Amino acid sequence: MPKKIFNDLSNVQSKTPKSYLKINTPCPGETAGLITLTNANYYLVHEPIAKEKDLISKHFTPRNYFETFAFVDYVSTTGYDEVPTKLPTTSFKSWVITGFALSPKTGLTLSTSMAMKTVKNIYVDIDLPNFVKKGSTVILEAEIYNYLQKRMRCAVSLENKKNEFEFVRVKKFARGIVYTDDIQPGKSKKIDFQIRPRVSGMITLKVYASCPLASYVNVKKLRVI
Repeated sequence: MPKKIFNDLSNVQSKTPKSYLKINTPCPGETAGLITLTNANYYLVHEPIAKEKDLISKHFTPRNYFETFAFVDYVSTTGYDEVPTKLPTTSFKSWVITGFALSPKTGLTLSTSMAMKTVKNIYVDIDLPNFVKKGSTVILEAEIYNYLQKRMRCAVSLENKKNEFEFVRVKKFARGIVYTDDIQPGKSKKIDFQIRPRVSGMITLKVYASCPLASYVNVKKLRVI
């Protein structure tokens, strides 16, 4: 029976693609020791296989904060209680706080979610261009934020230990230190650093802000061509 079927298919066009074999053969799979009985043309489709270097690791979002109070139990006999806690030490974060309570009399209840934003006592940020040219004069604008409950006078400095740049206006910005006027609570002040890059590549800009009650440091990279 198989021989008769094979003979009946002798007049049917059936061959393997040239991309698979050097020459066409009357029966697909003949060179592999396998004869396929079919009356349809088929084509070999190559599916791309991802190489190890093509694999891109997924972005990891931190989910576990060890400094957490999520599983701390508080027992209240009056129905009211205060929960003192310390938030994780992060600069600027928005938190959503939700509480629930269990009672053998009233059952389970869930509180309305409340949003909370955490900030540092003081914060300094510096605005950088995409790139600058070596030897050109660049004005960098830094902004200091005061989140304390009282007005503060801050000292802001730009570190230059590696001598990657030089200060242009040395008289006004002696040693790269600037003293701001009093900054009101919840307000900010802007100051300018005028520098001239001396090297090419990525240079490090480390700006410090300090006051009698707090301090902060911000590190950024500037591309010099």
